[in-house]
Amino acid sequence: MDYKNDERYWNINLLNKWFAVAAAVWTLSMIWMFIDDNDDEFKYYQSEYYSILKDKTQNEFNDLFQEVSNVKAELEADLETKKLALDSKQNLIDAINDSIQTIKDQYAKINIDWKALIVEVDVAKYLVEKEKAENKYNEVSEAAELFKDLNIKKVELKKTKEFLEIQMDSYNAKITTLKEEVKLAKQKRDKELKRLDLVENQLNKLDRERMSLANQVADIVRDLPIVDFLDPKLKVQQTVVSDVKYDVNFAKVATVDRCVSCHMGIEDSKFSNQEQPYTAHPNLDLIGASSSPHPFSEFGCSSCHSGRSRGTGFTSSVH
Repeated sequence: MDYKNDERYWNINLLNKWFAVAAAVWTLSMIWMFIDDNDDEFKYYQSEYYSILKDKTQNEFNDLFQEVSNVKAELEADLETKKLALDSKQNLIDAINDSIQTIKDQYAKINIDWKALIVEVDVAKYLVEKEKAENKYNEVSEAAELFKDLNIKKVELKKTKEFLEIQMDSYNAKITTLKEEVKLAKQKRDKELKRLDLVENQLNKLDRERMSLANQVADIVRDLPIVDFLDPKLKVQQTVVSDVKYDVNFAKVATVDRCVSCHMGIEDSKFSNQEQPYTAHPNLDLIGASSSPHPFSEFGCSSCHSGRSRGTGFTSSVH
């Protein structure tokens, strides 16, 4: 008699094998589902767009750098000289800061006394007003004398507070004066190199070789399946055109225009010579640009070009 099945109709070993096969197929199908769901056509176009944009930005940076390289070196050398001069005065700055801190401590203590004194003055004033209301007021009464003494003390304490405030302002002015040359040199450097800095910042966000290791990892992880809902770089770009409606089951719904998901360079004049879908729209000053009479943010694309505005692929958008 065979006891291996333990009075089961089916062979348990065979069932385990089929379960393992089914589990493997299910796991593979789930992996395939995530891969297929993440494999959107517009992402390939966006990846290529960012690659082209990086090259254009790098070229722009190189041109600007050559244009201002001499000025840049001169301004940064001047700024560094001013910083070194300021560093040589660090002992003086530390001494001034120590004096400021001492005054702040004194001021904090006096400020506590000031608040307590204000309460006492208000109480004494109330007693004086009460005596006046009851026709018992006398200039030499205890309440009147107390009120007079507290007001004298209040004036003296206020003078002490103001003296400490003047001292603090004086020391802070000295610190500001010492740092003024560095501040002016930095402002001059930033003003002259503003365009270069802006382009360099943009390039740092596009070129992974310029990123820190943490940013490189984040730039890769942000577009992975499942976690790409957080802050993806490759994502659907859309404009809701509220004035252009279409019918959905007898209801009027605002048009959701997603053409820019593939046509990423449509508003950038730097892409005017690129091939589709990266080229800029012709006559941006008339149609497309935010400053034009017909900006994409208000009109979208399909309001003129028709097609399926919600599509994010070549076929689904009905070219």
